[in-house]
Amino acid sequence: MKKLTIKFALIFATLCILILAGCSDILLPEGQIEEAKQGLLITVTSEDQTSRTLYPSADFTKYVLSFENTDGSATYAEKTITGTTQAFISDLPNGVWKITAKGYVITNSKEYEAAQGSNTITISSGSLQNLGIEIKASQTGTDGYFSYSVSFPSTVGIDSARLYLQNYGSSSSYYSSFDLLSMKNATFSLSPGYYLMNIALDNNLQTVWRTEIVHIYANMETKADYSFSVADFNDLITLSGTVSAKINGTPLQEFAIRVYDDDNYSNQIAYKWFYEAETTWSIKIPLFDTPKALYFGISYNLELVKIEQSVTVSNQDKTGINLTANFSTIALGDKAIM
Repeated sequence: MKKLTIKFALIFATLCILILAGCSDILLPEGQIEEAKQGLLITVTSEDQTSRTLYPSADFTKYVLSFENTDGSATYAEKTITGTTQAFISDLPNGVWKITAKGYVITNSKEYEAAQGSNTITISSGSLQNLGIEIKASQTGTDGYFSYSVSFPSTVGIDSARLYLQNYGSSSSYYSSFDLLSMKNATFSLSPGYYLMNIALDNNLQTVWRTEIVHIYANMETKADYSFSVADFNDLITLSGTVSAKINGTPLQEFAIRVYDDDNYSNQIAYKWFYEAETTWSIKIPLFDTPKALYFGISYNLELVKIEQSVTVSNQDKTGINLTANFSTIALGDKAIM
């Protein structure tokens, strides 16, 4: 009985404080919102995040709602949401309102505005209304942060381990290579945008790859955490065949074969350089539990020739994959894509 009395007193005191403060957007429990006769329930959501893509950690510390009456006939004060993604507004005046939600994150011990979005709604008295606002982070302006941490077993004898990062779908130039044997984790700033990340672990017998598209947003941190196991080096299949790579009819002395798991040629799962105008090739990749269509390309400098034909593989070696590419120009002075 004593515990019940204390709990009731706390609830009563909280309500009194809200009433005295003139608070009209109390976060009602879901059942009470459904019973309300009028008001606006605002729900903040963040953009969908797809697989094979690394996004910033969307751990928002708070959301700030601002209200703009489109005809200027009324005003409404900003509201801050913490600990939830919803706010119930009971006294927003009738009219057309543009409501903006801003999401905040903590990066390097500081709180930043990191994402925002808006939606418009017509408020009418005597009705219970819902409004969803999707917020998106900014891909321009202030730098974001990229953090990586890569671990792998010592028993497989890794003698080369690197993480490659370069611009993806951008006219700006960025390329870096990190030696994972000497620096298995790091954090650094990057301009907002899209990047292609490749991790390559090699023990002279096998090369294990991991490829991701990395999204960097202003003031937010994107993390790449990977832990490779012995099984990653054992469960491999070999792709092989013939290759013909020429420039104006002359065999190229060096080129790269690239393997993708999508017909947009965006998710690279493996690549290998070949030298001295080789005519046969082979690459090891992780096996698939179910049949998977793979696509191939041959690159030289910054040019990529797509092989417009897929090959379906599963858990067995695949031979007889014959690739042909003819380059008509050479991008002089450009460095090869890694």
